[in-house]
Order: sequence, then structure tokens, then C-alpha cells
Amino acid sequence: MVVLTAEANSGLDSEIYKAAPFNSVQTISLPPPSTQADLKQAASVIDKAEAAFFDGGNQHNYTQWAGSPLMAAVQRVYQRGGVVGGSSAGLAILGQYAFDSSNGSIDSAESLADPYSSRVTFTRNMLKFPPLAGWITDSHFGERDRFGRLTVFMARQIADGAVSGAPPQVYGVGIDETAAVVVNSAGRATLLQSPSKPGAAYFVVGGPAAQVSAGKPLVYPNLEVARLDAPRQYYDMTRRCGTGPKYTISVDARQESPLGGVNPYSAPGVAASC
Repeated sequence: MVVLTAEANSGLDSEIYKAAPFNSVQTISLPPPSTQADLKQAASVIDKAEAAFFDGGNQHNYTQWAGSPLMAAVQRVYQRGGVVGGSSAGLAILGQYAFDSSNGSIDSAESLADPYSSRVTFTRNMLKFPPLAGWITDSHFGERDRFGRLTVFMARQIADGAVSGAPPQVYGVGIDETAAVVVNSAGRATLLQSPSKPGAAYFVVGGPAAQVSAGKPLVYPNLEVARLDAPRQYYDMTRRCGTGPKYTISVDARQESPLGGVNPYSAPGVAASC
């Protein structure tokens, strides 16, 4: 297993060794500015790996690797049946669409007020995992109240013409800090939780927003949400159905309560099946 980080050495090696009997764990630290020679050397290591994991930090540092030999090597890990994953910023880059934080991060309130804020920027198609086609990911989800900003990210993909299909649909997934989602090649996403503090994952489906314009609050009705919040629940990212509670949320950032008074992290919903 190879851990990739754009920060100083994260020290994940010892923690990963404790988790399972890996034959080898190695961290490659590539803080900016990384040269093409640096990325090619890292790619040669990745080409011998069975798993690649992106650490946290600032996803802008990772999206600068788009189109590089290193990203091509990570893609080959998946294509030969290996595992690719990430945490925090490393999670944020795994979907077809990625909020790239190139102008800094942004919270839900600011992005809902102006979906075309200069800080709402994206890198698209950096990695291509078929189960994540059409998806954008977000991390630290409930802890940092990121439901609102995820809906902005989704609305922008359609408004920017990045989504094909008629009618166009876009998909978002937010994952809490104490949860993980493991996606198999068929697109089944299974929830794993911290035993001491269980977290959840939220899968959101939407079509075109009613209002997504520069300087105007987002209006995005009828978003379908499926929450995984119990051990071994799953969501099929290809069929868009799951086994957790399902509910609908409409966003209207013109109102004092943009989500209509609904708590997206604890809404009761209805039992779902897939």
C-alpha cells in the first residue's frame, strides 16, 4: 500500500500497519511545488502497489497533479483490480467532479448565498472510477455542516454544462469524519463506522436547480437523500437506491432557514430498500 500526501510525512504508515497484515506500507510526500520528475518517480512506485490512499490536507495540492504520470499510475491501480481511497482532501478528489479549493475553502452559508462565488471552483475528470461517474464527494460532512455546500456543488455541475443526459442528474455523497464508505466495482457502497463514535454517509440525487446564478441565493427543490447510519447498510451508486432512511429536502437560500427547518443529518425519513 502506498499513501500519497502533499503535506509533510503524515505518519500514517504505523497506523495502517496496525489495521491489517499489510506486506508493505510506504508514504510518498510531495509538497508543492512538485516537479514532473517527482511525479514520475512516485508513479513508478504506485505501479508496484495494490492500493493507493490519498491523505488529507488541501485538495488543491492534489488537483494540481491532474493529467500527470502519477494520476495515470493511480488510475492503473484501479484498472488492475487494486484499491484507491482517500481521507478528507483525499476523499474530495475521488469523484468525477471535485471541489478543488483553489481559491480557499467555503462553508455552506457563503456558497448558498452565491453559488458562483470565486471560491466555488472545480476540477473534473481527474480520476475515472465507473461507480463514481456523475458524483461529487465531500468530507467532514456533518461535523462542518456541509450539506448546503454539497447542494451548491451539485447544482453547479448541471448549470456549468458538465453533466450529460436528458434530463440531467447529478449525485453527491457526504461522509462524516467517523465513517467510511467502501465501494466495490459494481457500485455498492457499504458503510463502515467508528465503534466509539458512529458516523453516517449521505447520498444525494438532484436534477437542475430552479435558481443557480451569480450573486443570487440557491433554490434547489426536491433533492432525494438516502442516509446510511447503521452498520453494514449500503447504497447502490449505479442504481441510486439504498437500505438506509430516505427523505426529500428542498433548498431555498432566500429564506432564513434554507433547508425549510429540516435537519439533513437526522431527518427521520422512510425505510428504503434496494
